[in-house]
Amino acid sequence: MYFINKKTKEKGEILTKFEEKIIFRPEDYESSSKSSLIKKLEIYKQDFWLVCPCSGSETILVICSKDNNLYLRCKNIHGHEESCFFSQKSKIYLSNNSSLFMPRKRPKTFDLYKNIDNIGDRSEEAPSQGNQSSVTKLGKMLYAILQDSKSNIITYDNNKDPTKVDRFASLKAITKAFTDPQKKISKDILLGDYYRYSLKRKNVQEAGSLLEKKGKEWPIHLKPFFIFTTIAKSVESSFFITMNSESFEVENPITLPSPWISKEKSKPYFLIASALLNEKKELYFKNAFAMPIQTRNIIMPVESHYERLCLFDIVKVLKTSPTISYTIEKPLFCLYNNNKKPFRPDFIVFLDNRTTVFIEVLGMNTNKYCSTKKIIQERAEEFCDTYLSVEAYKGLDSQVLFKRNFKMVLDKHEEKSLQKSRFSLKKTA
Repeated sequence: MYFINKKTKEKGEILTKFEEKIIFRPEDYESSSKSSLIKKLEIYKQDFWLVCPCSGSETILVICSKDNNLYLRCKNIHGHEESCFFSQKSKIYLSNNSSLFMPRKRPKTFDLYKNIDNIGDRSEEAPSQGNQSSVTKLGKMLYAILQDSKSNIITYDNNKDPTKVDRFASLKAITKAFTDPQKKISKDILLGDYYRYSLKRKNVQEAGSLLEKKGKEWPIHLKPFFIFTTIAKSVESSFFITMNSESFEVENPITLPSPWISKEKSKPYFLIASALLNEKKELYFKNAFAMPIQTRNIIMPVESHYERLCLFDIVKVLKTSPTISYTIEKPLFCLYNNNKKPFRPDFIVFLDNRTTVFIEVLGMNTNKYCSTKKIIQERAEEFCDTYLSVEAYKGLDSQVLFKRNFKMVLDKHEEKSLQKSRFSLKKTA
């Protein structure tokens, strides 16, 4: 692959084999590996195109950026050889610099798409602001469901191991949250009527028939859609694979809670996908939002692999103090300080309903990331008894240090509880 001047058509710099690999499989590379290529493309974007040499003629790739996302768009998808990646996919996203997904408020209604959009549109332009809004709404929908089903809470109860849970009971609670009659797409359209947990080819076909039949009942300003959820064992940019090894393509790039998440390390996921009818009355998946979970059996949301490791450590340390009753909560919506500024720690641990511990997991040490986490800490510290940070990106040493510090918090809490108990006995005597 090489650059070509838009005006003079002169041949420019040739990409290295490594850079070509990044272009064709961007999801396999971390941001640090892609940064130099992205900078190069940003420089060349104004005056140059990129050429794919798969065929005898010059097949042009336009370098585009929108909403801080850099992507390559194929000018003519039919100009590529059938074996070429671009003959199947009109655009490839190389960067996703969107901010951390931190929903501030629960959604009041659960509509996703306005009817001004063209359902059958497969235009080769970048996703519109409307699409970004729909993805945000889809994420908020999932967060609301996980919160209402109490999937984001682990409670220690009568020495029962909190990590040994009934997955089917969790899925039943999630289904109940979806089918709550208070959750509406519009005044007369219930969300639960257009939701299915079991994601299989057969169910997708049935949902398409139902949507074609009942979609006429929807308000004219809303586009009918269907919602599916599933546990996905793998997520890529344009498709996901269920635990039953069925693969489903998604029209727009699959979104995760953070652009910093490693897709490979953070699996499995609890995934929500929205499906619409195209012009041929066929159901297709338009958007998907994937939330990492603790394990395939523990549908406790975690927003990265580092958070997953931290949660395992939290439970492990708590088990060393069996006299303490506790609740671990993963906040999904923002809390607010007295100045109405939002914050949201990664985990909150309540010890005997008396001591509150906020835990923040640091996944990297870039300036932008750390400054965001610092703001969260400054806003949150006044609302907890103890604030702990885990520099998870440093590896095993940071985990050992965190477990030691967290154990000290538990010991201090137990000592206070013991002193209080002794004081009560003296007072009674």
